[in-house]
Amino acid sequence: MLPAWEDSVQYTLRLYVTDQAGNLQTSTTHQFYCDQTGPEVVICAPYAARQSSLPTISGTTQDDTNGVDEVKLRILNMTCSKYWDGSAFNILDADKETAWFIARTTTTVPWDIWFNTFTWQNGRQYRIEAKVKDSAGNYGLSYATQTYIYDPDIPESYVVYPPAGSMIKGLPYITGTAHDTGSINPGTLTQTLIAIKRNSDGKWWDGATDFSSPAIDYRLSAALRKAGVILHNQCIFNQWHILLYHDLLSG
Repeated sequence: MLPAWEDSVQYTLRLYVTDQAGNLQTSTTHQFYCDQTGPEVVICAPYAARQSSLPTISGTTQDDTNGVDEVKLRILNMTCSKYWDGSAFNILDADKETAWFIARTTTTVPWDIWFNTFTWQNGRQYRIEAKVKDSAGNYGLSYATQTYIYDPDIPESYVVYPPAGSMIKGLPYITGTAHDTGSINPGTLTQTLIAIKRNSDGKWWDGATDFSSPAIDYRLSAALRKAGVILHNQCIFNQWHILLYHDLLSG
């Protein structure tokens, strides 16, 4: 009867053999490590629900005993409900276990960091899954999963009032429109920034009392919800110069 092997413990086997003539084999030893705990895998990129750029899927692993043997990935195009087969999204959900493929690693300790390049389609939503196996054959208890929408489409904005090139005697307000582009899964605008320049001396409105700023000075026209802006549209009218900047959830 064998003992109950303990996890994360190293054992030594010692072996003796004798024959009918009484010859005794010199003692031999054999060491082995009992590893019953699966490794862990994490997806680092994509990291957000919407991203405008994702040249590489990447992540990390951890195993406290014998090290990681492999990391496999599976990519679902949620827009068409099919998995990647190596050349296109052709694998149905019933056959999804055939959709796994091995990721790449170049680190000194294999699989400490793993990655894979991929070409995404605009506006599609994807689910990326990763699973890991260690050198003892243990799999991680759960998959790492990340869902995101690839959204490289730039939003559009237009100044409605005052009209471009108009002559005015006063301007109580500035109005315009803005929307995200893309026919599939368009994003949501999170802020609009406006800057106003006096063309006669190149000074920018400081948002309070005067045209005193020599450098471009953006002011919020909606509540700030995220840092970072994307320049898209500008309109010159009479003596004023308006720039609209928009911030997207996709970053």
